[in-house]
Amino acid sequence: MVFLLSVLKLNAQDCKVYLSSHKSDFKADSSASFLPFDSSFYSNTIFLLGETHGYTDAQTIDYELLKYLNSKLGLTNYLTEMSFSQAHYINRYLETSHSTHLD
Repeated sequence: MVFLLSVLKLNAQDCKVYLSSHKSDFKADSSASFLPFDSSFYSNTIFLLGETHGYTDAQTIDYELLKYLNSKLGLTNYLTEMSFSQAHYINRYLETSHSTHLD
């Protein structure tokens, strides 16, 4: 199997301009935070969320996105870094959709 990786040369200003025009505000416990997703987003079978380690906001967004995709699409497969005990409760949530397993 061969993978082709294309690397674009971008400067910091290009990145700032792109991020400024493609950002959206996130509010926990609000499905409105995910409204910028267009219909093609929901036709995907794999969703990836990048994060910066050391910030609790990334975990909050990860958690809210999990709940949102489970309720919107019936998402049942979820891969993330976590402890075994956390994984147990996430699996129970994905099987039942009862948010008490996430508390």
